[in-house]
Amino acid sequence: MLSLLKGDAPLGWYNASFQLIAALLLVPGIYATAVFPQLNIYIKNSQINFLFLLNHSIKYLLGLGIPITLGTFMLAPRIIHLLYSSGYVNSIVPLKIMALSIPFVFLTFLFT
Repeated sequence: MLSLLKGDAPLGWYNASFQLIAALLLVPGIYATAVFPQLNIYIKNSQINFLFLLNHSIKYLLGLGIPITLGTFMLAPRIIHLLYSSGYVNSIVPLKIMALSIPFVFLTFLFT
């Protein structure tokens, strides 16, 4: 839809930023895949252990997500210039905006 509304260049700028964020989503995906079986066991057998693991999982994911967000937001110009040509300078703002969603997206992997 973006391509139809604005053309291919804005779509490319958005996609360059999105691909970087999508790569970062491997981290919570792997963690959630590892912890889900144990959460399933605990929710059936021990609510205390379930809440303990859930609370620690939230802390771990936010502990990773917040620094990644801050680093990506502050280093967006360097990241874009390092990975893409100068034609993608307009990808910096979308990358910064998407970076702000990282902690929330990390948590959605846990609560999906």
